[in-house]
Amino acid sequence: MVIPINDHQYGSGVITRQATCTATGVKTFTCMVCGKSRTEDILATGHKTVTDPAVAPTCTKAGLTAGNHCSVCGIVLVRQTEVPATGHRFGRWITTAKATVFASAKQTRTCSGCGKKKIRNYGSKLKPTVKVNVSSIPLKVKQSTSKIKVTGLANGDSVKSWKSSNTKIVKISGKSNGSCKLTAQKKTGNATVTVTLASGKRQKLR
Repeated sequence: MVIPINDHQYGSGVITRQATCTATGVKTFTCMVCGKSRTEDILATGHKTVTDPAVAPTCTKAGLTAGNHCSVCGIVLVRQTEVPATGHRFGRWITTAKATVFASAKQTRTCSGCGKKKIRNYGSKLKPTVKVNVSSIPLKVKQSTSKIKVTGLANGDSVKSWKSSNTKIVKISGKSNGSCKLTAQKKTGNATVTVTLASGKRQKLR
């Protein structure tokens, strides 16, 4: 009598080597009757790609190109490369403050990339100037006049003071805008009126 050979009775199998992104794994099956075993390959999983975003360069800092890497094993698949800093891109100089009798003009230029500003002094400060519409003015006792006008002041300058050389002959009520009022007193004679500007320049009327 011939006894037939039974087929092996393999179970569901056990993973004996895990598959990785690049290497196959192994699953082992063992016969529950005789203990014989066999194996099957488990396909490599392949990389799971994650994008490494590009970083734009700035005026002073380098950037990076886009790249990617595997989120499982961490291997870099596309390496990011450095992009050089762009450097500042300054526009033309613009006058932001005109010259005065106290300071030269100021100019500013701005980087279109980051907004950084450069400031410089430009030219020279202005020479003080002054014009008075009269060189002398006769007055009778107790007579007043507001005909004196100071004009032609350079930018930033103003009338600082009015002064009479003899207040018993003439008194002055002056303003910083260049206008004033002269009033002759009881005493007769000649007096000098001195106009002093904020810049230090003086003009005299006799």
